[in-house]
Amino acid sequence: GTAEWLALSFPAPKKLSSIELVFNSDLDHKRLAPIIRKVNPEKVRAYTLAALTASGEKTLVVEEENWLRFRVHRFEPLTATGVKLYVRSAWGHPHAELFDLRAYS
Repeated sequence: GTAEWLALSFPAPKKLSSIELVFNSDLDHKRLAPIIRKVNPEKVRAYTLAALTASGEKTLVVEEENWLRFRVHRFEPLTATGVKLYVRSAWGHPHAELFDLRAYS
C-alpha cells in the first residue's frame, strides 16, 4: 500500500540535529499481560523520516523493523523548513499510531 505521512512545517527555517518519535505501544490496554513479549499491532514497524530543506527532502532515517515505543534520531545539524514522517507499515494493524514527534536543534 501507500505510505501514510505527517508533515510539520516551521514558520521560519530552523537548525535541527535531533528528532524524537513516540509510537503507540498500547501500555494501558488490559491485553498487556498476555502479550508482554509481543509487539502490539498498532505500533509503527517501518518508517522513513525526512527533513524538508530549501533544496528538497533529505532522508534522515529509514527504519524497517522498529519495535520500540520511543525513538531518538540524532544527525549532523542542518537547516530545515519542516520534517516529514512516512509510515510504511505497522505490526499487523492497517493503521499505525504516532503519539508525539519533536524536533530539536
